[in-house]
Amino acid sequence: LASLRGDPRLSGLRVALLGRVDASVRDAVRAHALADFVSVEENCPHDEAIARMVGADALLLAINRVPGAEGIVTGKVYEYVASGRPVLGIGPAGGEAADVLSRSGAGRMFDHGDEAGVRGHLLALADGWRTGRPVPGASTASAGPFSRRTRIRELARVLDRAFDAVAHP
Repeated sequence: LASLRGDPRLSGLRVALLGRVDASVRDAVRAHALADFVSVEENCPHDEAIARMVGADALLLAINRVPGAEGIVTGKVYEYVASGRPVLGIGPAGGEAADVLSRSGAGRMFDHGDEAGVRGHLLALADGWRTGRPVPGASTASAGPFSRRTRIRELARVLDRAFDAVAHP
C-alpha cells in the first residue's frame, strides 16, 4: 500500500480491518503512515461485519505465516466466497484457502512477499472500478458448493459412512 501512495488509480481507496488485528499489522500501518486510509475496528459485531463485507468493493483475506498455513481454511473464507465480492488473499498460494478461492472464482491468493502480484491485483481491481467493469467475485452458482449448508451435508455423509463402518464392520 505504501508503494502505491499517490497513485491516482487508488485515490479513493479505503481499507477497513475488522475484528482481531495483530499488533504487528497496527505497527506496520503506523510505520508506513497508512492511517489516512487504513482503519482498524476491533470491536465489530459479526452481523455488522457481514453487512459491511457484502457492501465492500473487495475483501482482503490474510493467512498468517505459521507452520501448516497451507492447510488453513477458516470460516471467513466461506463467508467471503458467499459474499460474491472479489477476494485478494495473502498467504500460501498453493494452500487449501487458495484452492477454495480459485475453484469458486472468488479471487486470488498471493504468497507472502509477492508485493508485485498484490500490487498488480490491487491495480486491476481499481481499474475495474474506474472503468465500470469491476472484477467479479464468486457467482451464486460457483459459491454454492462452498456454502455452509453444502459443507455440513458433506460432513454428515462422512460421519454417516464412518458410523456405518463402525456399527456394521
